[in-house]
Amino acid sequence: MPALEISVPVAVDPSITDLASGIFGVSGELVLTGDQLVFAYETRDMQGEVSGQAAREIPVEGVQNVVFKRHPFGAALVLYPRTLNLLEGMPGGNTPTLTFKVKGSDRADAAALAEALQHRLEDVMDSIPFKLPDSDWGLTEIRGLLYLEDEFLVFEVGQGIEGGSRDDYQIVKIELKALVEMDYKRGFLTDEISVRPKKRDLLEALPGRHAQVVTLSVRRKHRDAAETLVREAQRLMRVYKEMPRSL
Repeated sequence: MPALEISVPVAVDPSITDLASGIFGVSGELVLTGDQLVFAYETRDMQGEVSGQAAREIPVEGVQNVVFKRHPFGAALVLYPRTLNLLEGMPGGNTPTLTFKVKGSDRADAAALAEALQHRLEDVMDSIPFKLPDSDWGLTEIRGLLYLEDEFLVFEVGQGIEGGSRDDYQIVKIELKALVEMDYKRGFLTDEISVRPKKRDLLEALPGRHAQVVTLSVRRKHRDAAETLVREAQRLMRVYKEMPRSL
C-alpha cells in the first residue's frame, strides 16, 4: 500500500543572506510523500511580487528530527537535518535548523505530517552533536556532527556552527576499517567519544589539537544516541577486521 501523501501550506522567514539577495518573502507547500519531503515554494521581492519559484527534495533519511510547535495563532514545524549541508541553498537555511511557519487553520495537517515523518525516522540512526578542543585557547568554538554513512565514520565540523555561517564547515570521512578503536566514556557533566585512527590523516584533517586520539565532547542529553552509534561502529569495525583482505 503506498504511503499517504500529506501536504501543508507553509512560510519561511528569509535569512540575512536571502534579504541581501532581494528575497523578502518565502511561501509554498511542504509535502511528505514516500521517502521524500518536498518543499515547493515561491519567493517575493520587497514589493511583494513573485521573484522566483523552485522545489527542493529532502530525503527522509537526511532528517534527524522534526518538532511540531503549537502557537496561539498558528504553529511551526522545525526540521533538524542529519547533516549540516542538507539545507544548503534553501531559503531560510543559514542555521542548523529550518522552521516552517503554519497558519492556525492548517495546524491539524502540520501535526499529522510531523507524526508521519517521526514514524519514518524511527529506523534512521541519529547524528551526534559534539564539541572539539579549540586550537587557540578558547577564542573559537569548534562544533560538529558525527554519524555513520555506509562503511565510513563521518565528521562534519566547523568553527562557530551554532549562530555562525552554515558555510563554515568541512566534511571528513574515515573508513571504519582504518580505526584502531572507538570508545564511549560517561562523565558527570559531559560524555566523551574517543576515536583512535591507524594513521595521522584524521588527526591532521580535523581542527584542534590531537595527539594520538580524537576526543569529542558530547552532552549528556545525547548519551543514548551516542552510545548506540559507538556500539554500531564497534560492531562494523569487528566485521571489517574479520573480512579476508582480498575482499
